[in-house]
Amino acid sequence: MRFPVEDLKITEIRHKQSAFGLDLELALAPFQLNLEDDTPVETRVSLDGITLPSSDPGALAGQGWDVPVNPAEGYVDGSVYIEHAHHPVDLHHIAVGNRTGDHVPVTLSMRMVFSFEGLGNYEDADWQVTIDLPVAAITG
Repeated sequence: MRFPVEDLKITEIRHKQSAFGLDLELALAPFQLNLEDDTPVETRVSLDGITLPSSDPGALAGQGWDVPVNPAEGYVDGSVYIEHAHHPVDLHHIAVGNRTGDHVPVTLSMRMVFSFEGLGNYEDADWQVTIDLPVAAITG
């Protein structure tokens, strides 16, 4: 069954620098899934250890790069918690737009891997989302 990525709406973005790189937490608005429990799903996507090739937003503008996926070295540790399980999220591409004020548009292309833990009859799902990332998240 196809996972409804079109229902995923980001309500809040949290960011911090860690020893492994940039960590992002994308809080999602509650959404409905076709599961035994019909309670709306409340969760967030965590992407930890994003390595940017530069801390200069101007140098990143217009750039895009592929990201290794787990278990390759340099992968981003991603997950989404649904139905009592942490489902892996493989971030595989990042693209950065031009800075506007204190924000930079960043497009994240990822795959939610539901086949690992199982999520009803849902198949793995590709999700591409553009977020407005504060410049401070890039510059540290």
